[in-house]
Amino acid sequence: MDLNLTMIIIIILFGFIAAFIDSVVGGGGLISTPALLAIGLPPSVALGTNKLASSFGSLTSMIKFIRSGKVDLFVVAKLFGFVFLASACG
Repeated sequence: MDLNLTMIIIIILFGFIAAFIDSVVGGGGLISTPALLAIGLPPSVALGTNKLASSFGSLTSMIKFIRSGKVDLFVVAKLFGFVFLASACG
C-alpha cells in the first residue's frame, strides 16, 4: 500500500475527528473504520485497528474511574468470575 502525504494528512484528520466524537458521544468507529477501508486496508486489519484503539480508550477510562474511588473493588472481585464466564458464553 502506497500512501502519499495528502492521504496521510486526511487519515490523521479523520482519526482526530473520530476520537473527538467517540469521547463525546461514542461511536467514533463509524468514522475511523470507513476511513481505514478508504485508504486500502483489508477489512480484517481495519476492524482490528479500530478495536485496538477502542480497547485502549476503554482501558484508560476504566483506570480513571477506579482511581476516582467510585468503584467498589470488593464487589468487582466477587462478581468477576461469574461475569467472565457469562461473557464467554456470549
